[in-house]
Amino acid sequence: MKRIFLLLPLLLGGLSASSNAEPTADQQLVAPAIELKPVVHLVISHYRGNAMHGSTSSVAVQVSSMDQCQEQGAKIESENTKHVNTVFWCVEGVN
Repeated sequence: MKRIFLLLPLLLGGLSASSNAEPTADQQLVAPAIELKPVVHLVISHYRGNAMHGSTSSVAVQVSSMDQCQEQGAKIESENTKHVNTVFWCVEGVN
């Protein structure tokens, strides 16, 4: 059985001469053009507890503009201040 596997490349004609050649222009893979769009994310971080024992969670939400991010972040930061400390960031990037 081992001999068949050793002879298999010879039976199939060996390696073709074109296997080491560079691909032609029509054979090359071309990445599609990617359109980058500016985006703004509102990053919200909540902290509950004291300095020794507490929990933190964060979330990022895509918003339509930097102004909306500032408005929504300030609104969220001012709510529920008795039990949860909240901070926010507005991050610009591309999508």
